Amino acid sequence: MNNVLGLIALTCAVTFLLRYSDKPPSTAKSVVKTVSVLLLAIISWRAAGPLALTAALGCGALGDLFLSRAGARQFLWGLVSFAVAHLLYAKLMFSSAQGGTWLTYLILIGFGAVMAAILAPKAGELRWPVLAYICIIVVMGVAAVGTGKGVIIIAAFAFIGSDTLIAVEKFLLPPQSPALKFTPFAVWALYWAAQALFLYGFLVV
Repeated sequence: MNNVLGLIALTCAVTFLLRYSDKPPSTAKSVVKTVSVLLLAIISWRAAGPLALTAALGCGALGDLFLSRAGARQFLWGLVSFAVAHLLYAKLMFSSAQGGTWLTYLILIGFGAVMAAILAPKAGELRWPVLAYICIIVVMGVAAVGTGKGVIIIAAFAFIGSDTLIAVEKFLLPPQSPALKFTPFAVWALYWAAQALFLYGFLVV
């Protein structure tokens, strides 16, 4: 049954990538986007995965629902949902920490500091939530490196890459930027791959 659910989730993810990534908000877009990750949460639950993993994937699906709609309020609630998901992932990672390299930690912290410096003047009323979110994803990245598990580290960095592109789209690129023709596809591909790899990494590896 979980294999069937996984195939449906993958089908939804590919459908969203090819058909809805760069389209304006719609009911169909929200449904396909949300279901593609909600099914991963259901797989985790059915497989008796860690509660934090199931909850993190569930928060991701909720965040997808919010971000699939237009408006600053929806973006803020999406931010909150994903912040909780990152904290839950970090909890799982810290519980299996094996230690990482200080250089990697410093690179992550430096990256977070640079992003904070760039985004703070651009984020307007969302400045403090965005800065808090940056801190949380850096913590998640540090925790991932500490696990020493390649699949978890790749998942975390893919998630960070997706979040970074979202921030660039929303706060840095002008509305008519040619890059906006491509970034939605990269955001979704990195994000869904990260969620699927987290599921695999915590359930199988």
